Amino acid sequence: MSLSYTATGLLASRTDARGVATTHDHDAYGQVSSTVTGSYPEVARDHDPLGRLLSLTDREGATTAFAYDDRGLVTERTDPQGETVTHGYDGAGRRISTTDRNGDTVTTEYTATGKVARQEYADGTTVSYRYDAHDRLVEMTDPQGSTTNRYDGAGRLIASTDANGHSVGYAYDAAGNLTGLTYPDGRTVSYGYDALSRLRTVTDWASRTTEYVYDPAGRLVLQLNANGSVVNYHYDTADRLTRLTHRRSDASVVWEQQFSLDGNGNRTQEVREAPLHPVSLEAGETPLGYNTERTRLQSAGSDTFAYDAEGQLTDRDGTAFAFDPAHRLVGLGADTAFHYDGAGNRLAATRSGTTTQYIHDAAGNLIAEADASGTITRHYIHGQGLIALIEGNTAYTYHFDALGSTVALTDADEQLVNAYSYRPYGRVVERSETMDQPFTYVGQYGVMEEAAGLYYMRARYYDAEVGRFISEDPIGFEGGLNLYAYVGGNPINAVDPSGECPWCLGAIIGGISSGIGAAVQGESIGGVLREAAIGAGAGALGVGLLKNLSLAKQTVGTSVISGGANATSQASVILNDSSKTISDFNVGSFVGATAAGGLARLNTFGMPDTKLGGALSGVVGSKWGWSLPAVGGAMWGNPRK
Repeated sequence: MSLSYTATGLLASRTDARGVATTHDHDAYGQVSSTVTGSYPEVARDHDPLGRLLSLTDREGATTAFAYDDRGLVTERTDPQGETVTHGYDGAGRRISTTDRNGDTVTTEYTATGKVARQEYADGTTVSYRYDAHDRLVEMTDPQGSTTNRYDGAGRLIASTDANGHSVGYAYDAAGNLTGLTYPDGRTVSYGYDALSRLRTVTDWASRTTEYVYDPAGRLVLQLNANGSVVNYHYDTADRLTRLTHRRSDASVVWEQQFSLDGNGNRTQEVREAPLHPVSLEAGETPLGYNTERTRLQSAGSDTFAYDAEGQLTDRDGTAFAFDPAHRLVGLGADTAFHYDGAGNRLAATRSGTTTQYIHDAAGNLIAEADASGTITRHYIHGQGLIALIEGNTAYTYHFDALGSTVALTDADEQLVNAYSYRPYGRVVERSETMDQPFTYVGQYGVMEEAAGLYYMRARYYDAEVGRFISEDPIGFEGGLNLYAYVGGNPINAVDPSGECPWCLGAIIGGISSGIGAAVQGESIGGVLREAAIGAGAGALGVGLLKNLSLAKQTVGTSVISGGANATSQASVILNDSSKTISDFNVGSFVGATAAGGLARLNTFGMPDTKLGGALSGVVGSKWGWSLPAVGGAMWGNPRK
C-alpha cells in the first residue's frame, strides 16, 4: 500500500496492493469534498465553514442532507427520497426526541447525573431504567417485564435476570477473569486461563472440556474439542489464516479448507475437503430493479419488494414484514412474531403457535433455549465463539469454516450428525440434518437462521437470497454508503454478525461471554471510523469499524479496556485522520486485557450506560449514539435513534 499527501499534509491518495487508487479532493477548509476509487464514480461531500457535513452524494447521485443547530448538533437528516428524520435536544445537548421518517417519535428523559431514565415510543410503550448509588444500571422495565442486575463489592456483575425470569450468574478470579457462568437451571460452565489471561479451557457441568493452544507468537493454533476432535489453524508470515482443518481423533478429516491470498489479503482461491460440497452453480442472470435513487431494491427476478418511509421492508413477494417504532422486526408472515426487551435483545419468538424463549449471557451470546413455560430445552456452550449444543445429556460439537459458518456437527463419538454448504452470500444450498438447530451461516458468532435465506443478525435481519439487509444500517453511513449492503459486497472475506459492523477476516474468532482483547493489524480506517462518539459523556471509546481482526493476534480473556482515557485521546486524533490505521491505536490500552473484566462492569441489558468504567473490549460505537459489540452480541450504549 502507498499513500500520497497534499502540500498541506492532507491525504491525497491511497493505492492498495492491487494497484487500485483512491483519490481525495479537499475544499478550502481542508475537508474531503470528493472521493474516487478506481473507475467508480465519485462520492461527493459538502461541508460548511465549520467543517460540518451538509450533504453526501453517493456514486449513483443520491444525496443525503444534514442540518444543525447553533451548537453543531444534527437536527435533521433528509434522505434521497426527501424523507426527514428530526432530532430535539435539551440544554445539555442531550437528545430528548427523535421523529423518524414514518412520523414516529421517541422521547428520552434523563436522571440528574445524565443517565437515560425513561423512553417513550410512538405506540405508547415505555422503557424505564433504575440505577444504584454508583450509577450502575440495576433494573430495566419494559413491556416484556423487568430485567435486573446484581453486582459484588468490586462492582462486578454477578447476576442478571431477564424479563422472563431467567437468571444467569458470573464468577471471577482475582485477576478479574470470568471463571464461571451459571445457567438458570444451576448448571455451570468453568473457564481457565494461562498466565497471559488467554482462554485455555472451557469445561461444562459434565466435565466435557474444550482446550485452546497458542504458539509462541500468541496465535491460536489448536483447538481440542470435548469429543476428541481437533481443529488446526495455519498462518502465513503476515499472520493470515491459510488453512483450517477439523479432524477426528483417528486423523480422518471432518472439514478442511486451504486459501490462496492476494496482496491485500483477499482470498482468491479455496480448496476444500467437506462432507457436503456446494452444488454446481447454473449460469444465468437475475435482473434487479431499484427505485429512482437506486437506494432500495424493488425487484429481483419475479420477486417484488416494498418498503415504508423508514426504509424497512414491508413486503417481499407477498410475505409481510412488520416493524415496531423501535425499528425491530416483530412480525414475519402470518404466523411468526418476535419479542424483544427494552435493549433490543430478542427474548422470544412465536412460530405457528409455538413459543421459544431465548436466554442470553451478558454479552448477548445465546446460552439456552426454553419453551413457553420457561423450561430449558437446550444449552449452548461458548468459548472462542460457539462450541457445543447440549440437548438433554447429549452434547454435539460445532465445526465452522473460516467465515464462522457451521459446516458440521458431530456427536460424542465424533460421528457426523449435521452438515451444511452455502452459496457465497450465505444461503444454505445443501443440508443434511438429523436434528434442527439455528446456527448455520456465521453461526459461530451468534447469527441465527430464521427462514430459508433469512438470518437474524441482532441489530437487523439479513436476506441471503439477495445479499442485502431488510432495513437500513442503524449506524448510518458509518457502515458504508449503501445502507442495505452486506459486508460491502465481499462475503468471501468479511462477515457482519451484529448487522452493523463488518469484520474483515484475517480471520476472527469470538470471545468468551463478554468480549475480546485483540491486537489489530493495520488497515485503513478512512471515513468509516470518523465522527465516532465517546458515548453519553462517558469514558467509553466509541469506534466505528474494527477491520482485519486477525485470529493470529487475538487474546481472549477478561476485561474492559484499561487505559480508557488514553484510548479516547487516541481516538480524537486517529479517527479524524483517514491516513491512520487501526494499528495506530495503542493496542495495550485500546483492546488490551480480557473478557471477564468486561463483565465486571458490564451493563447486562445493553443500555443505556456507556461508561462501564471505560470502554468495553470488543465494543464499538458511532455518532448515532450506539455502542456495538464486535463479538458476542448484546447492544451496549445509548438507546436507538
